[in-house]
This record gives sequence, structure tokens and C-alpha cells, in this order.
Amino acid sequence: MAETGVAYVLTPRGILKILEFVLIVIVVGLWFGMSTGWRFFVTGAILSTLYSTIALGVQNIIMGPSRVAELILYGLQGLFLIISAIIIFAKIGSSLSNATGAFCIILGVVLGVDIFFTIKATDDLTS
Repeated sequence: MAETGVAYVLTPRGILKILEFVLIVIVVGLWFGMSTGWRFFVTGAILSTLYSTIALGVQNIIMGPSRVAELILYGLQGLFLIISAIIIFAKIGSSLSNATGAFCIILGVVLGVDIFFTIKATDDLTS
């Protein structure tokens, strides 16, 4: 049986969910502090990560992990956030944009680590 509630939040995957939420809130705050006209892709990547992090986090706490949804969503979002960071670094050269790009990369890596734990948990269940 998958852990739920406080027991889930205290696991490495639960801690990663909290870290993902904190990082995406930082990225959203930094991103909307910049004023540019080309931000549609980056805004979509950031907001879709925000919404799915909240939705999957709440779902994992209440009902336990949904492995397939996490693999697909976090894989795509990690890729999109790293692409967003490259776009941000290429288009703007301010310290705010550098911080936004750096946090996008950090969040992309954290999502990759979460994917690793998701695959590991799936392997543990099938063994």
C-alpha cells in the first residue's frame, strides 16, 4: 500500500514535492517580474509545472502516487523548463533573468530526480 498523508510528505518523494512547489513559486515570481514580449512558451512551461505540481502533490498526499502521470508530466515539464532556461539565457542578460533561468534548470533537475524515485518505486513494487 502506498503511503499517504503525513507519512508520504516525510518520504524522499514527499520532500521532493515540497521542494518542487517552492521552486516553481520562486520561478513564477521571478518570471513575472521581467517584462518581455516573447514569453509565451516559457510562461506555458512555468504555469503548467505550477498547476501539475499542485495537482499531483495533493493527489499523492490523498491517494498515493500516480506513477504513469508523474513520469509523463514531469519528464515533459523538466525538458520544457530546461528549454525555457536556454531561451531566457539567450534572450535577456539581466541578473533577474539569470536567476530565473538558473531556477528553471534547478527545478528541471529536481523533476528528473523525482522521475528517478518514481521509477525506483515502480521497480520496488514489481520485485
